[in-house]
Amino acid sequence: MSGVTKAIKQIDEMINNNRDIQVEKEQGLDDISSLNDWPEDYLQFLSYSNGLYVGEYYDCMFYSLNEVIALSSTEREMQRHLCPDSLVPIAHYYGDTIYIDCKDSRGTVYYSLEGIDDPVSFNMSFSEFLQKCIDCKFQVFWDN
Repeated sequence: MSGVTKAIKQIDEMINNNRDIQVEKEQGLDDISSLNDWPEDYLQFLSYSNGLYVGEYYDCMFYSLNEVIALSSTEREMQRHLCPDSLVPIAHYYGDTIYIDCKDSRGTVYYSLEGIDDPVSFNMSFSEFLQKCIDCKFQVFWDN
């Protein structure tokens, strides 16, 4: 079982246990197929979720595909000096922006504290990052 498949099963269990998690599932796979050069584990997640929202106030949001595409062009316009073109924003996590490197075969995940710092690598793939989020109950784990 792949890392993302395992994580998706755990997210489904959390939803069934009435945790403050909401998943939007209205995503057409046709939209994802045009992104075939993006990391496979992230595409697998997008085929499951067209947005993942955690917490009463959506403290953690994994963006929908449309949001990712819109935000990546906005980020490039606003923060060209901070963010290489290969980094695409994929989540808002307690004020921090989470990026994935879509040109890296591993799909390394990065974060930027409240959008003001240069992105810092977690040195994790997306599936590793998602599993760490689940293990930490979607709390911030990188400030420790």
